[in-house]
Amino acid sequence: VICCQTAYLKAHYPVEYIAALLTVDHADTEKVAKYIADARHLGITVAPPSLNQALLNFTIEDGQKEGARGQRPETRGKRTSLTPGPSPLAPTIRYGLAAIKNAGEGAVQLLIDERLANGPFKDPIDLAERIDLRRIGKRALESMVKVGCFDEWGTRPQMIDALDRMIGHSGSTHAAAAVGQLTLFGGNGGSIAVNLVRTEKDAPKIERRQLLDWEKELIGVYLSEHPLQEKLADLQEIVTAHTGELDATWNGKGVTLAGIVAGLRTLNTKKGQPMAFVTLEDLEGKIDLVFFPKVWAACRELVQPNQILVVR
Repeated sequence: VICCQTAYLKAHYPVEYIAALLTVDHADTEKVAKYIADARHLGITVAPPSLNQALLNFTIEDGQKEGARGQRPETRGKRTSLTPGPSPLAPTIRYGLAAIKNAGEGAVQLLIDERLANGPFKDPIDLAERIDLRRIGKRALESMVKVGCFDEWGTRPQMIDALDRMIGHSGSTHAAAAVGQLTLFGGNGGSIAVNLVRTEKDAPKIERRQLLDWEKELIGVYLSEHPLQEKLADLQEIVTAHTGELDATWNGKGVTLAGIVAGLRTLNTKKGQPMAFVTLEDLEGKIDLVFFPKVWAACRELVQPNQILVVR
């Protein structure tokens, strides 16, 4: 019964169904990666977390054409019109702030409550003066910056660079307000122009790969871009399957996979021969590979962490 119910929901209300799955399993990074890959196949966009748009859990963003959030009643029983690949009219699931590691629910709820009560945050100064960022904590703010919550105000390197100044300005503003101190201009600090975010040229440079690794570490998936994405175009004619497709029905069949080495563990057999277990990750998930001694001896130099491999 449950199988039929969930199949019905996925067929007729795919956006709501996947958003619910993501919310329930937000702490299980492997399931999150699988659900996001499934969403992309259905033409559903999973947008990164945003300070001014995201809520605690995964949410569906409205404003799309009718039918974008699932099939209309008159289409039930017919094949879904959602097709693989993103499109301008694709429905959107917004990543929940509670799913970011190190950003506690209590801290992000303070931000959400203030935004819902008094409107979106206009810029870093507005955020610093409306919320005492010391209550949020630098670790939580840094994690939010690293996954793109502040992208509307600058690049991630710019916002990482500005974080200490934001916290300092917020602390001094709220400390002054607490003792009733006013500035010469009659406000609590908001009347004085403050430049918290330096230009992109002046901010420290951070490698693109590092930015992607932060996403993987803190939300469990490469959301904005996968390191393998650029290579896929060249590998499409070689690859015969993706990790998300493989199940018991593939037993005994030959497959060609392409992915990045996400984990590597070596050990010796009882006879003292070296072998390895490797975790290969592609856009749809992960799979474990076993390199027995003969194969491992032939290709061990090629198999390194973060190396892109084609495996048959």
